Amino acid sequence: MKTTLALIQNPAVGTLGTGGISSGGSSTTAILGTGIRMLVITATILLVLYLIIGALNWITAEGKPDKLEHARNTVLHAIVGMIVLAASIAITSLIGSALGIQFLRDLNITIPSL
Repeated sequence: MKTTLALIQNPAVGTLGTGGISSGGSSTTAILGTGIRMLVITATILLVLYLIIGALNWITAEGKPDKLEHARNTVLHAIVGMIVLAASIAITSLIGSALGIQFLRDLNITIPSL
């Protein structure tokens, strides 16, 4: 006697119960891709916010060395954050390629070419 599992139909998502390990982990890849996409978007928003705050602090420093130093450090930390974000995307892509999971495809990030 063969047991069949019922599929759940959700109008917003579609048919549930067709992904997961049985279909090569497409659901797991989608969940990881969504999580990484959310982290990248949050980090990008924070990066832009820190750059704006640093620039405003620099403008309003009035030539005071301690305020200028604080503003310069804020901008510098934002730029370092941008480098770390780009490196983390590259490392995630490398690990994904090694494991056969295409994270960048799920992130919908296209790298422009010359």
